[in-house]
Amino acid sequence: MRIGVSLNVVATAASLIGCFILTTPFNYLGVKVGSNMSRITSWDDVISKNFCYGVDGSDRKLAWIGWNMVLTSKKNGGLGVSSFFAHNRALLFKWVWRFLNNGSSLWTRFIKAIFGNKGVLDTHKLIPRRSPWQDVILAIHSLQSKGINLMDFIQKKVGNGENASFWDDSWLGEVALKVLYKRLYDLEMCKSISVAEKMGHPSLSHFFRRMPRGGVEQKNYDLLCSKVVDLVLPNISDRWFWSLEGSQEFSVKSSRILIDNTILPKAKVPTRWFGVVPIKKSIALWEFSNKACSLIR
Repeated sequence: MRIGVSLNVVATAASLIGCFILTTPFNYLGVKVGSNMSRITSWDDVISKNFCYGVDGSDRKLAWIGWNMVLTSKKNGGLGVSSFFAHNRALLFKWVWRFLNNGSSLWTRFIKAIFGNKGVLDTHKLIPRRSPWQDVILAIHSLQSKGINLMDFIQKKVGNGENASFWDDSWLGEVALKVLYKRLYDLEMCKSISVAEKMGHPSLSHFFRRMPRGGVEQKNYDLLCSKVVDLVLPNISDRWFWSLEGSQEFSVKSSRILIDNTILPKAKVPTRWFGVVPIKKSIALWEFSNKACSLIR
């Protein structure tokens, strides 16, 4: 393997040392090195299925258990190995969490300068240029197509309201106000107005193009006013919180579990372990319970 050295020099050195010349891509501990790892095909040989094929790696036997069932959590009847798919997507989504919470960092300001203040997280349009941030956005869209929207679990906890959008952020409940009160949102002329600025005016209709009329508009307006009439904004900064964790801090584990529980199969009976039974026998019992008892190996 050479970096910045001519092939002749490498060949001469290899003959003197008595070794082979390594070229990319190559496999190291089951991982392909030097390949484009963003391609699905590059990960085909990563996971060894010797657990299902037998003890001896050279002994090719029939798989008695579906690999997805091995990855499934014990609660859902699997062995709880977890999938690389879920883990990798959870790690990618961690960059979204950092983007939202580290607004003053250099890389965050760089993303905002290119893709806008929201980093195209609020839209499904494609990013015109290929970039690492595009890979993150595409991963989010891919999960959403499978019915997994991790963005739903990131919510705004309003402090002084200066960095929270009155209409776009889910700061007054689990759903954004522009969704709950769509007709009022259509009346709003300053749709990107912050919570602090909106609450600083004597009336919520200050930036409306006209006053709400009777019927649904007036009813929604009265309901919205009743929600914010006694609201006092504390003198602390706004922040985001992760609703899947009691600590309100994002964790890769909670995201991974959510993804796996959605895409992996589920058995009718959860997997139970007995401390006094050796792990090998416990797995054999698990195989038997899944109607996959193999011949004696």
